[in-house]
Amino acid sequence: MASITPKEALSRLREGNQRFVSGKLEPRDIAAEIRNTASGAQPFAAVLGCIDSRVPPELVFDQGLGALYCARVAGNIVDDAVLASLEFACCVSGAALVVVLGHSDCGAVKGACNGLGQGTLTKALEKLAPAIAAASEAGGHSLPAGDDPSFVRSVARENVALTLAEIKRLCPALAKAEAEGQVDLVGAFYDVETGEVVFSDVETP
Repeated sequence: MASITPKEALSRLREGNQRFVSGKLEPRDIAAEIRNTASGAQPFAAVLGCIDSRVPPELVFDQGLGALYCARVAGNIVDDAVLASLEFACCVSGAALVVVLGHSDCGAVKGACNGLGQGTLTKALEKLAPAIAAASEAGGHSLPAGDDPSFVRSVARENVALTLAEIKRLCPALAKAEAEGQVDLVGAFYDVETGEVVFSDVETP
């Protein structure tokens, strides 16, 4: 499996985000990275993130070419293709960590809250309904409020937790790898105003 442990992989991402927030990014020789990864790479983590242009995982975690597997889809939701990609990343290629990365001010969440109808997007946004229901119940909202930043944030956070649970439920291979300590699955939330990532579902040392 992975050449590093899940705990070490998580530490790399945390340290990378700290560099990103502080503006002290690691100097990179892109030409050298291209040469070094031309024949292959060994990513240490897989990130399921949103398509939002403000949240590119490689930048947010200050990682170079070949360091991360990244699956990006509106609302960081899962389908068979995403599940297969995450399973490949960890169970075939050896990544030690799966991160579900949600974020504040999520346009997909806003659209789902406001009942956006837009072709195939409508069906995808239906996957956010359980997160909207959970946030509504927790916050006492009688109706979804896509124009309420705090509610949008709550829905996005609920969606991270529900997506993690769905991955474990629908992908037995990843659930087994996690149970055996070979892979860890964690949630994370990015603040578009500060650049900071806060992790959840992480065991306390």
